[in-house]
Amino acid sequence: MTVLPISSLTPIAAAAVNEVVTVFGVSPQLAVFAADAAMAVASQGNADVVRPGGGVMPISGMFIYIGASGSGKSLVLRAFLRAAYELDAEHKKKFDGLIEEHRIRHDLWSRNHRQILEVYETARIKGKPSDKLVAKVEASRRAKPEPLRAPRWILTEATKAGLLRTAGYWPWVSLVSDEGTKLLSELMEDPGFANMIMNGDSVERDTGHGTKRILDPRSSFILQSHPGAFGKLLERQQDGTTDSGFLPRASIYAPLPDFQGRSNFGAAQPELPHLAAFNAQLNA
Repeated sequence: MTVLPISSLTPIAAAAVNEVVTVFGVSPQLAVFAADAAMAVASQGNADVVRPGGGVMPISGMFIYIGASGSGKSLVLRAFLRAAYELDAEHKKKFDGLIEEHRIRHDLWSRNHRQILEVYETARIKGKPSDKLVAKVEASRRAKPEPLRAPRWILTEATKAGLLRTAGYWPWVSLVSDEGTKLLSELMEDPGFANMIMNGDSVERDTGHGTKRILDPRSSFILQSHPGAFGKLLERQQDGTTDSGFLPRASIYAPLPDFQGRSNFGAAQPELPHLAAFNAQLNA
């Protein structure tokens, strides 16, 4: 289990963490988890990590917080992710129109490409197609509209199939799940899938809707779970928790045993200048 001290954070992040812990009485580990998660989401896709043995991998991470219901998990995480959610809303508003344009272009290309293939197939059956026709088919294939690429996409809930489908269009996906145990269980059934996404490797899977591909992914998993549910998950997946190398790469946070705090998020929220400065920095 990862227990990162507040001193490991940047000064702005540490000030925001201390402010949230003091004002709302939440676990310091929860606030550190939320700050680390927010920085991971903000940085993914902006830079790569150079491995000591050569090669690169994207900045990505899997952060799991284990905490009881009513301990302020979701509210604290959303407070630290405010800037990320605001930028995400801007991306989605912008891409709504672009998606429709892309679908129209793709439909037009598909009809034209189908006609060219029909002519090519007829010529192939009758004899060898001409070089001009072969070149026309290849030119049509190259003209296929490329999928749109959004800078970042945040999903609040998703199955593995849904993640694969969405990331095919938006490979820079952050999955932020309040009920992360179910998804974590599904990912552990196919740990290679999540490992490849986090490593930045291209992924290809056959689904009921055809072959889905993720090219050059930049993704992070931000998951929350209840202690009982997480314990049962480990019991069910005991043989696969370490062999795949998937779960050990996660940063797992939980309140320390002697933590006696009580979340005050139900009360009227005061101004939090350090948290506002933290979000402003991530939004810059």
